[in-house]
Amino acid sequence: KLIIGQEIEEGEIIVGIESNGVHSNGLTLAREALFTNTDMRVDQYIEELGTSVGEELLKPTHIYVREVLNLINSGVKIKGLAHITSDGFLNLLRFTSNASYIIETLPDVPPIFSLIQKHGGIDSKEMFRVFNMGIGFCIVAPENEVPKIESAVREQGKRPYRIGYAVKGTAGEEKSIIIKPYNLIGKGG
Repeated sequence: KLIIGQEIEEGEIIVGIESNGVHSNGLTLAREALFTNTDMRVDQYIEELGTSVGEELLKPTHIYVREVLNLINSGVKIKGLAHITSDGFLNLLRFTSNASYIIETLPDVPPIFSLIQKHGGIDSKEMFRVFNMGIGFCIVAPENEVPKIESAVREQGKRPYRIGYAVKGTAGEEKSIIIKPYNLIGKGG
């Protein structure tokens, strides 16, 4: 039952599932940006976050097991599953197919990432390499399966987003991720 992307085809859709925050990646960079470069305190309430900085950074990582098992058990045809952890969307390149991926649209970046970027003076390339930027998990599937995926994800209390699609890769050609809204191209590691 391994779903490692070996059957991903051109045009198949990437459905992203919202993250609940920083998760477990980039905390060293987040702490440096927020506490070394500012006079912010861990217990300081931040209006945009609706909580203190410390509480936001310590939110438990959502693992997406329920969402994925619900999909698998429902018989939805899934071609690829990827946690968007360290290396961000580059994790899609771990799939065994030769496909590359285009991210066309993303939800608004959660406020914690904007704060980290602003106070740390971090460029978008580094932010997308280190953090999930609001998408914690991706599912690649044929377009006709997307409505079922979106419905199943909503049933689990999470928001799904149709964020992009697979494009045909050529054997021997380096696979890539293009994040159009930020004019970013990622390859390899």
